[in-house]
Amino acid sequence: ATQLTLALKCWAGRRGTLPQSLTEVVPEYLPEVPRDDWDGEPFRYSAERRLIYSVGEDLADDGGTPAGAARKAHDTVFELDF
Repeated sequence: ATQLTLALKCWAGRRGTLPQSLTEVVPEYLPEVPRDDWDGEPFRYSAERRLIYSVGEDLADDGGTPAGAARKAHDTVFELDF
């Protein structure tokens, strides 16, 4: 998540906006999209909501709903506040 956050910050700094897909930062900023340690899939991302997220230990993709939210989701969410 840290690598992605830095790559997205660099992208946004040069272009003034976030990319539509994480694959757009490859290969300029990263060799590949980092994978979620929980399920081995690429990290999830929403440019609209300005976040990247991991499915978390329950392995369910709750659409970037943070743990403890009303739906009792368990995604680990990293907000892009730049």
